[in-house]
Amino acid sequence: MDRAREYLRWKLPDYLKQRGISVYALQKETAKEVSRNTVYRWGREGEVPKYIDLAVLVAVIRGLERLTGEEVAFDDILEYDPTPLRTDLDEESRTWLESDLSRLGEFEPYDWEEGEADEWEPSWRDLIGMFDDEGSPGDISARMDDYLNESMLREYEESTRGER
Repeated sequence: MDRAREYLRWKLPDYLKQRGISVYALQKETAKEVSRNTVYRWGREGEVPKYIDLAVLVAVIRGLERLTGEEVAFDDILEYDPTPLRTDLDEESRTWLESDLSRLGEFEPYDWEEGEADEWEPSWRDLIGMFDDEGSPGDISARMDDYLNESMLREYEESTRGER
């Protein structure tokens, strides 16, 4: 069950904050149906409930509807995300994974025609400048890459074809 929490986003604290509703107000509104401790625990920022009783969740949603006068959807409070939280990643990697890249669809890759990008293959000259840090996993001097060797050989053979 604990693994399932990686796929859930608990959004009640954000919902309350966005609408200017205090946890105290929610607790007063739901006092007959939900314990005070549960409301305060659920409404605390940074808290993710370990256990969610559906009857209590419905009572909280109905309380929010009474407070806001708006319809409150289940996913306003709790959201399923098919991509689990990656706690094993460093901060930079997590930031990239969580970034909204949907707008990048507007930009076409360079000015290539359909299929041209698939045909492009870098030469060894293109690859030399890619690895500056000596000793890095991509350092050319540290690992004579097969692709690099083949590319250099192919370019050499093509350049000397007419000389034979």
